[in-house]
Amino acid sequence: MPAHARHDSPHIPDVVRGDPYEEWQLPDRVRVEGGEVATGVFGHGPPVVLVHGTPAWSYLWRKVFPRLAEHCTVHVWDLLGFGDSRPTPASAPPSPDRRRPSPNSSPTGG
Repeated sequence: MPAHARHDSPHIPDVVRGDPYEEWQLPDRVRVEGGEVATGVFGHGPPVVLVHGTPAWSYLWRKVFPRLAEHCTVHVWDLLGFGDSRPTPASAPPSPDRRRPSPNSSPTGG
């Protein structure tokens, strides 16, 4: 991550400190294969990576990472398709209805 992308605690941007969640936003965007990922790197020290589950987004870590950033380098991002990360249309996962197996399909795909 470039040095300009690192955000030092306690100087975490107000938009990241934002609460309620309508104001929550990670400060950086990174183009990756398949889309654009919302991300932020905060603090200095041993690395810590915070990954949300699905369906969720980085908002879950809003009150955790500032404390961790006091002693660690904290990497936070929204997985593609969640929060402020956006997949390209060609790489977007199928709709939930299309991911359901049909009644005639077997667990082995046959």
